[in-house]
Amino acid sequence: MFWANRTDKVAGALLLLVPVLSLIGFAGGAPLGEVDPFARSDVEELLQTIDENFALWTVSLVPFMVQNLLAIPVAALLYLLFRDRSHTLALAGAFAVVAGSLAFMIHEAGAITLAFLAADFLDHGGPGTIGPGDPVILEVARSVSVGQALTALFGQTLLGLGTAAFGALIAWAPAGERTPPRWLGTAGLLGGLGMVCTWVFLLDHMAGGGVTLLAESALLVMFGGLGVWFLRNRIEVEADLIFRGEPSGPVMLIEED
Repeated sequence: MFWANRTDKVAGALLLLVPVLSLIGFAGGAPLGEVDPFARSDVEELLQTIDENFALWTVSLVPFMVQNLLAIPVAALLYLLFRDRSHTLALAGAFAVVAGSLAFMIHEAGAITLAFLAADFLDHGGPGTIGPGDPVILEVARSVSVGQALTALFGQTLLGLGTAAFGALIAWAPAGERTPPRWLGTAGLLGGLGMVCTWVFLLDHMAGGGVTLLAESALLVMFGGLGVWFLRNRIEVEADLIFRGEPSGPVMLIEED
């Protein structure tokens, strides 16, 4: 009972942090306009925008870095909490979420690399005879930009598959020990499948951005809703135990001489 109490509370708190960190990161992000990460002609504009917003660019990455790290314990907790519904599906979901978070860590490392390349291109130059404005720096930056964008797409696919798996567990699988509202699972399932479809970005950037926005909104609803449910459910359980005069936490046994 002791660890069950703590697991629900920790899971609720961490799940609530996911949408909070996402909103902070999106609100504080540097404006990139209509820059195409795959277009060679847009690389210079991308570097100029990053350099002009260097502090904002680097600081706005912090919430996403923290979120990527939190995704690992969140995946483990979701596995522990819902494995009684389907062990295989819960394990697959946890693995996909962790893999997606690792991909996004590489994505954030690419964003930091672009910040240094922007400073080199506009101010410092590179090693040897490579000065500011050298096309060599532009070509390196384009390679990093393309790799970063593709890593994000792979990360979204893995994260989408993982959340879709957990969403299916909550929405469709037979009820287990914990029974959050099934509509939260439906939101996660739809959001996860939407994340898998973000590859449409390669064909149409505007359509891809729209799909990503809708999918991420559904996932934020799922994670935030689950966080509130776990915290509220634990409080109600403990209140009921106290009302019945039963212990809601660990009991220390004292032996008398």
